[in-house]
Amino acid sequence: MELHVVTDPTVFRYLNRFGRHAAQDLLRGFQCDVYFHPWDRGTFSNRITDSDVAIIPIDLDDAFARGKPENKLVMLWQLGMPVLASDTPAYRRAMESAGIDLLCRDSADWRTRLRMMIAAPDRKREGIGQKGRSFAERAYSKDEFLERFDRVFTSVGFEV
Repeated sequence: MELHVVTDPTVFRYLNRFGRHAAQDLLRGFQCDVYFHPWDRGTFSNRITDSDVAIIPIDLDDAFARGKPENKLVMLWQLGMPVLASDTPAYRRAMESAGIDLLCRDSADWRTRLRMMIAAPDRKREGIGQKGRSFAERAYSKDEFLERFDRVFTSVGFEV
């Protein structure tokens, strides 16, 4: 088993500004082969889609991190990836809307769901990825965003 991590080389512990350290330091202690790939706009999608599953671990004790929007999850779904993610409000809202339940609330959830995804046949993982992709294409399309803006403006009395 291999773990490939695609992220910025430097991460911060607090407010994306303080507590700077190397992302690779966070990867010590895993009991598998770990490969670090610096996030790069030109190669990240290939690195990700070469994998079986994407994971988005969030420190649920960090209110700032817990409050981030679902854009990373949606981007991974747009790539057709099945995604395990921490149970944040935005990820919960998106997964419930998509009809996918791959949220992890604690270490036991992470272990159970990672084992499930590792043991799953390729076609099952691909099916989950396609379900996420279909949802993302529908719910996060340009037309959907424009329609939402139209509804907001109409609700406050503007004609569109």
